[in-house]
Amino acid sequence: MKAIIFGLLLITNLAFSQKKCNLIEEYAAIFKQNKEIFRNEPVLYETVNELDSTSACSRFVNENKTYIQYLLDNFSDHNKRKEKLIKIKDTVKLQNEFIVLLKQDSIFGQVMSKLSKAINNEQDRDTITFDKLLDISVKFFSIYKIKDGNYYAKICGGLNGIKQTEKNRLPFVEAFAFSVIFDHYRSQEFNMYNELVKGLRELNKLELGIEEKERLLRAQGAMYMFMKNNKVLKELLISEYKKEERNLLFYIKTNPE
Repeated sequence: MKAIIFGLLLITNLAFSQKKCNLIEEYAAIFKQNKEIFRNEPVLYETVNELDSTSACSRFVNENKTYIQYLLDNFSDHNKRKEKLIKIKDTVKLQNEFIVLLKQDSIFGQVMSKLSKAINNEQDRDTITFDKLLDISVKFFSIYKIKDGNYYAKICGGLNGIKQTEKNRLPFVEAFAFSVIFDHYRSQEFNMYNELVKGLRELNKLELGIEEKERLLRAQGAMYMFMKNNKVLKELLISEYKKEERNLLFYIKTNPE
């Protein structure tokens, strides 16, 4: 199984390039602004590119695209950029203006600066408990609708309960948790899709309310608890943490068993 590198590459990255990786300087190569027409309306979405091997950031970016995409999706101001970009028709001008605006995004810049320092082994790591990692992880199992009396759910980096439940955000812990879960959505050893379905089956056995809004809210809480006690999710997080313990941007206080 391919090792998950998310967040990381502290010392080893330096062996591949004498030049330090500066993600902010590489924005134009890393990030792309895309525009498509959907139902006669322009739709913008941002993606992470594969980098050329000559870049000092190439190994990190190419092995951590899901991780970086999560940070872009959740720690940058898409709405502010959309207001300025949505009317631009020329693709070159669109990309150039996107990079200008992204560099002006101070919150995202702080995250990328800290990540760059970590890649170059210049950043201290956060310390958390395994329960905190698990608490964040369960928020990616989202109940999003009720249809024909049944609950529907998905694993999503954008539609999740993080903003509504986490007062103090931990970007790199969130990105690690989501990346691990997402990349094991259909894996043979840790199939998160199967665990999500098991949770839905349990929810559909319960009467959680009459009003749909109340049912959704209670179902979401019940799903969080189901996944918190889920053996496969715990084993997945422990396995991937232990694989990359020396490289991650956080420590767990007590090494999970």
